[in-house]
Amino acid sequence: LSKTFMMIQHTVLFKFPELDAAGEAALRTIVAAFDAFPGISARFAAAGGPGGMTTEQLLDAVGSPDRRRGFTHCLLVVADTAAALKAYLHSDAHLVDWMAAVKPYGRGILVFDSALQDAEVLVRPPSSIMHAVAIRAVAPFSQDEVAAAIKAVAELDGVTASFEPHLGAAFLASVEWPDKAGGYTHLCTVVAADLAALQTYVRSPAHDALKAACGAENLVADPVIFDCCPFGGDESAATSP
Repeated sequence: LSKTFMMIQHTVLFKFPELDAAGEAALRTIVAAFDAFPGISARFAAAGGPGGMTTEQLLDAVGSPDRRRGFTHCLLVVADTAAALKAYLHSDAHLVDWMAAVKPYGRGILVFDSALQDAEVLVRPPSSIMHAVAIRAVAPFSQDEVAAAIKAVAELDGVTASFEPHLGAAFLASVEWPDKAGGYTHLCTVVAADLAALQTYVRSPAHDALKAACGAENLVADPVIFDCCPFGGDESAATSP
């Protein structure tokens, strides 16, 4: 996709360790307003899996350690254009209503803007799990090897995958927004149709190949790995971290 017409995945992770039911309901109401903006689709989800699975239950099921780094919730925004994202970011609903609602609870944030190749990323059944991995590329890696590994991952049944760099300073300047990526340079987004598909991915040779392509040095530099179910409204996901 060209930079002029590319869609944008605006992934925001929050640390809300003390978010209560009233606060979460208020946030969901505002996210529903975001979702009505022209050129914007927005979802909000707590960490966890489908059917009320907690993060601990999900990680136990796939045999993975907890690498959320304290993040508890995800706001996933898909913008049709940079102009749509800019309008959303500078709206009263975001700058006034949202900021006021998150202020009592927020203890940390990570914002990652990347190009979106899959225009249907949000068209998924509620059982689908988004497995997002943010890394800091402190060492060089082969983009061709990563692309080949991502292609192999996407060929697994019930799995889609992308690996994208942060859009960078020039993009942030174009939407007049500060850098809140915390030094993270790349985001791998895997969407599994259900728990079984996520288990297949994590245990697959394609996953091993992707890790090898990314480079061991980059995967030990404090990656953030966050799982949630933002696709059907996350009533099905656990509301506690």
